[in-house]
Amino acid sequence: MKDTIYYLAISIFLLSSCSKSKEKRNMESDIITVNLERRDHISTKELFSDIQVIPLETTPESLIRSITQIKFFEDRYYILDYRRSQIFVFDREGRFQFALNEKGDGPGQYLNLSDFTIDTARRNLVVLCAVSNALFFYDLGGKFIEKKRLPDSTGAYNSFQFQNKDTIALFTYDYDNRLKFYSLSKDKIIGEYFPEEKKDIFCKDVFPFPHSLCRALTNTVYSLSGATMTELYRWDFGNLNNDIEKLEFPSGRNQQEKIQYVKDAYASKNVNYVIESHGQNSRYRYAMVVRKNKYIQLFYDRKKQGLLQFERTKEGLQLYPIYFGEDFILCTPEGGLPLDDIFPEKLRNEEQRRIIQAHSEEDNPVLIKYVFKNED
Repeated sequence: MKDTIYYLAISIFLLSSCSKSKEKRNMESDIITVNLERRDHISTKELFSDIQVIPLETTPESLIRSITQIKFFEDRYYILDYRRSQIFVFDREGRFQFALNEKGDGPGQYLNLSDFTIDTARRNLVVLCAVSNALFFYDLGGKFIEKKRLPDSTGAYNSFQFQNKDTIALFTYDYDNRLKFYSLSKDKIIGEYFPEEKKDIFCKDVFPFPHSLCRALTNTVYSLSGATMTELYRWDFGNLNNDIEKLEFPSGRNQQEKIQYVKDAYASKNVNYVIESHGQNSRYRYAMVVRKNKYIQLFYDRKKQGLLQFERTKEGLQLYPIYFGEDFILCTPEGGLPLDDIFPEKLRNEEQRRIIQAHSEEDNPVLIKYVFKNED
């Protein structure tokens, strides 16, 4: 009887150990190891099931000078034109809906439009005006609701992201505490984090996906859940990991030196790489890494725990995402690469060729939409 109990205990222990080992193997890694010299030869079809061309309707009220940022919510594209300080809204097919154009110093008007987001809890369009340290709330039709002045900060506010209905993460030019958490109900800063030297000036989107923060010269993506800052995951490039302690930012006001500083970074002369953008959805963790002036795409499959990395697909496709979502990516020729690179001729059908041929330089840009392949 004792022997039976003994062997039963051993069996349960081994079964439990195997179960835990299997569970551990299935857990998602928080360190993604990358050899930046490797290139995978993959087809576009391995990532995307469909590519669509979306021409943005051109009217006198919808003329876009430059696309700075795109958000997608409830079948609408919200497009920030920083140079115009306007937000243009189009439906899923690219038909113009309205423009938020409230620049001025009157009621409901902002002096500049530094950043914007969608408050999904209240279904509001929210604008950050860095000049007046204020948030402006509008409904999704562009009707003004209220203005909320932010607490004074040592450095100007740069960008923001809602963490929940009450808490907002703010990225600032206060280099002692670049990240601040602000409570709407308490009307005060409830937490400050992330001291940083003025070296990393490259990141397109500080808040790349919900409850996250990233920088361009360091490998860590941070979680902002619970109004705190913890490591979510990081990229490990081995002996090519940047040592930004050795990096010297031009201290003077010489504009030419600062331009050269940026050029040297992208050419990997003063750092090994710049992470131009990050993204995440339920399937992938993504980064676009610039090394020696080449754009390397990193797609880490969270389910298979495998990494795809390439500059171009077999069909010649390059990516330069301006939006990375759950179901699709958006690129635009204005984003940094020509149309023939982000949508090569051999991938277009006849209707897409017709749309592109009919498009002129005076028209609003087209969006190229890449729909992720569904593996379920």
